[in-house]
Amino acid sequence: MQTEDLPWKEGKKAPHISRRRYIQWQGEEPSEPTYTIVLTAPSNKFVDIRILKPDDQDAFNRLSNKKQKTNLWLDWAFGGQMTSSGVEHSSKKPTQCEWLHWVDNRVGYNEKAPVDAGITYQQEEKGLSLEHGSMVNPATGEMTNYQEMWEDIPMACVEEYNKWCVTASLDNPDLEAKGMIIRLAQYIQAVLRVGETFAASIWMWEPDSHHHASLETADAKLWSDVCGRATASGRWKEVFCAGPYAIDCEAFMQPQTLEVGGELEADFGYFRIDGVWQWPRSLS
Repeated sequence: MQTEDLPWKEGKKAPHISRRRYIQWQGEEPSEPTYTIVLTAPSNKFVDIRILKPDDQDAFNRLSNKKQKTNLWLDWAFGGQMTSSGVEHSSKKPTQCEWLHWVDNRVGYNEKAPVDAGITYQQEEKGLSLEHGSMVNPATGEMTNYQEMWEDIPMACVEEYNKWCVTASLDNPDLEAKGMIIRLAQYIQAVLRVGETFAASIWMWEPDSHHHASLETADAKLWSDVCGRATASGRWKEVFCAGPYAIDCEAFMQPQTLEVGGELEADFGYFRIDGVWQWPRSLS
C-alpha cells in the first residue's frame, strides 16, 4: 500500500474536518439552517455536504434510519480542490481560500460553478475560524456578503490506532458522470452527478460509547470525548443519503486494502483512488 507519512510536514495543510456553526448574511442575524460537514484531505481535495435542518426531526431520523433516498433536505453538496494563501492582516492569521467546485448539485456536468472564495480568520477560541466572503444568497438570488463560523472536529481512530484519509474520483464523459468520495477518520462523504441527477451520502462511525450519535449531536465536544478513549469500537452508519441511486462506500471502511492508482467499479464508471494517507493516533 502506498501512503504518505505526515504529508502536512512537507508544506501541505493538515487534513481537517469542519462543521459550520452559523452563517450571517449582511444585514441579517446569525443562523444555522443546515447540518454542514466539510472533509478536506492533505491534497486539499474536499467534499462539502449541507443538509437542511428539518422542522420535524423525528421524520428526518426515520428517513435516515430507513436509508430512504430523498433530495428533500439536501441543500448543497459539492466537491473539488481548495487553494489557499496567507494575506496581510494583524495577528488573526487570515488565509485567502478558494474552493473550486468540480462536481456540484447546483451546477450541470459541463457548466462552470460560480466563484467560491473567502478570507478566514483564526479565532481566540481554539478550533474556531471565521470566514468572510461573498456569494449568491439563495433567498434573494443576489450576491451578498456573509460571515460563517467554522469549528474543527477532532479526528478519531476507528477500530485501530491509526487515522486514515482516502480520496477517490470518478469521471465518465460518455455518461456525463462525475463523483468524489473522501474518507477522513470517522467520516465518509460521497457526491455523484450523472446527467441531470445527483446523489450524496454521509457515513459516520457510531462509537459504542455514544450509541445514538447523529448529525445533530456529533459536534466537537462529542468527538473530543471519543478521541480521549483508548479505543473507538463501534460501527459505520449511513446518517444521510439522497438521490436516485446508492454510492458504494464500503471499501473506504477498510482503507488498508486500498492503494493509490487502484480503481473501484461503480454503476457509472470507476472511482480511481488518488490519495491514501495514514498517521498515528498521537497526531491530530
